[in-house]
Amino acid sequence: MHGIRTTVDMLHLLRVAPDHSAPAAAELSGPWGAWTPEATARAVRTLRQQGIAAMLLATCHRLECYWWGSATQAATVRRLLSSDPSMSWQALQGDQAVRHLMRVAAGLESERRGEPEILGQVRAAWRLAVVSGTTTPSLDHTIRGVISAAR
Repeated sequence: MHGIRTTVDMLHLLRVAPDHSAPAAAELSGPWGAWTPEATARAVRTLRQQGIAAMLLATCHRLECYWWGSATQAATVRRLLSSDPSMSWQALQGDQAVRHLMRVAAGLESERRGEPEILGQVRAAWRLAVVSGTTTPSLDHTIRGVISAAR
C-alpha cells in the first residue's frame, strides 16, 4: 500500500497570516495589490492559467489557497500569491488540509469562535473558483462536504 495516494492526499493548503496577530487580508498584498474581491478573482484566473485547480480564500485574517494536485505546485502558488519574502507561510496536505478547512468553515479558526460569516466567505470563494473554472470534481466534492459539515 505504500506509495498509493488516497484522493484526499491531493488536497493542499498554503496559507499566510495563520494567527490573529497577523495583518488583515486587506493589508496583505500580492502582485495585484491588496486582496480585494477583484484581486482575488485575478489571482484565481492566474492559477487557472497555470493549470492549478484551486480555491483562494481571502478574509479579514487570512489568505489561504486550497488546491487539488501536487505538492510540487506549492512554489508556483506561493510565487503567484506574494513576492514578499518576509511573509510567513504554512503548508498542509491531505487530512490536515481538510481538517483545517472544516475548522475555518465552522468558524473555529476565527478571532470570534463560531463566527457565522466565515462559512459565507468559504462559499463565495468556492463559487468564484467554480465560475473561474479552477475546480475539479474531487475539489468540489471535498468543499461541498466541508460546507455541509460546517452548517
